[in-house]
Amino acid sequence: MVARLIAGLFLLSLSSSAIAQIQEIPDSAAVTGIGNVFEVTTSDFINVRVESSNDIFAYVQSFGQQISINVAKPNPEILSTILNIKNLSPETEYNLVTNGRLETIVSDESGTYTVEVDLSLPKNLVITPRQ
Repeated sequence: MVARLIAGLFLLSLSSSAIAQIQEIPDSAAVTGIGNVFEVTTSDFINVRVESSNDIFAYVQSFGQQISINVAKPNPEILSTILNIKNLSPETEYNLVTNGRLETIVSDESGTYTVEVDLSLPKNLVITPRQ
């Protein structure tokens, strides 16, 4: 809950000149910034890599048993983006909650899940193992 609040405040407070690069957040298994590749490398869960077809604002965190991805558009021309979420377990079912809507997803044989995200409003995607 606190992580979502922090991520929400982060997305609301950014301007296009606020961050020039992707930054790893110390001791949190998270990265944030504006760009098209975001990679968490210090997680005890999954060292997730998120690749976007467009530059986006993002806050990506992998902790406990979940991956949290907060995205927003850095400028009004970007209406949507395609996210490739990588380093998941291959051919595995996960729960995906997008702004409160739950669905079951399956990673492909390389451990990637691809999703198109409407950026008309900021989005929060949470991925957890399917029990």
